[in-house]
Amino acid sequence: LDNDAPTVMRLISETIASVAPPPGKPWNKRILLGCWAVKYLPLCALHLPTFPITHIGFSLPYARRFLAVPNVSFNILQKSLMTPLLGRRFLRDAKAQGRPVYDWTVNEVSMMKWSILHGLDGVITDDPKRYLEVCDEWEAGRGKRDLHISFNERFAVLWVNFMVLSFTLVFWWKYASSSSSSSSSSSDGNARKSAQSGRIEQAVPSPVVASKGKRERGGSVTISDS
Repeated sequence: LDNDAPTVMRLISETIASVAPPPGKPWNKRILLGCWAVKYLPLCALHLPTFPITHIGFSLPYARRFLAVPNVSFNILQKSLMTPLLGRRFLRDAKAQGRPVYDWTVNEVSMMKWSILHGLDGVITDDPKRYLEVCDEWEAGRGKRDLHISFNERFAVLWVNFMVLSFTLVFWWKYASSSSSSSSSSSDGNARKSAQSGRIEQAVPSPVVASKGKRERGGSVTISDS
């Protein structure tokens, strides 16, 4: 939240433009822009309008703000998605809009099976080879019967979600404070301009344009962590 967002996105755009893409595959087919905060969306549209966007996050209430933006996918902390009410409802609503949902970081076999069972479009894992093996076993009908979430794993879900709740409160407080400060400053500046020119101007955010990526189990993406 403390990053200079316009400078960050400008430098990312300039860096991408400085390197020629491989023949026949432009960068917007290989790079996925990862946004933690809503404030980056109009900047993505300004600097990299044809690039797909995904929201990387841990707070489902905050992630819901991105549901209002067309074509944004989601890369959510898996243990947040495993909450019985919020996680289930978020997955249902995202699927209803045709939004791809991925989860991170999924290294245990039981958690890989949970992701498959709940229809996740992909996972972020340190062991992609094992994940593909689990997918093959699942498709062959050998994996579903032995899906088991241990007590320790369930406790970890509870503990992580407690930490997520605590951090979300801090996140919202800090974000709301910075947003209010920026809005107040912007409003004061606009008021002065309007008084001088005798005109009232309304700021309209740029539209977000993002292409919907193809679902490939063996594919790879590069994430620009904004």
